[in-house]
Amino acid sequence: TISSNQKDAFIAYSRLAELSHDRKDFERAERLYLQSLDVLMSPSDLSNTYQIWLKSMNGKKSADFGEPIKYIDSNLRKKLLEHGRNIAGVLNNLSVLYSEQSKEESAQAIHDRCEAVMYFSSYGQTVRETKE
Repeated sequence: TISSNQKDAFIAYSRLAELSHDRKDFERAERLYLQSLDVLMSPSDLSNTYQIWLKSMNGKKSADFGEPIKYIDSNLRKKLLEHGRNIAGVLNNLSVLYSEQSKEESAQAIHDRCEAVMYFSSYGQTVRETKE
């Protein structure tokens, strides 16, 4: 779980990033999106999530939920359950930002990481719903 100060920081960074993005201040928007993301998830956690997702896809159009989830550390799994939607939202905005600057390779890389976060976040939501 994150502290209320971290939550406030995330909200502030993401809102400022969106304002900067709207004003076409791309450098500032990128920096603020990355700062807001860093409040919720470390770059290494994002990389690990992406690598596990990539292995689970193995050339398929959709991943099999059962197998890859066991390779995710329990703390990371909890983080994805609690904050996955917010993380995915920031990643999506960052991907759009890169697309607007014609940085298509970067946009696609960020979009893929967004897909990975959404995949594991929705897996947790599916598990939670079946237990209720």
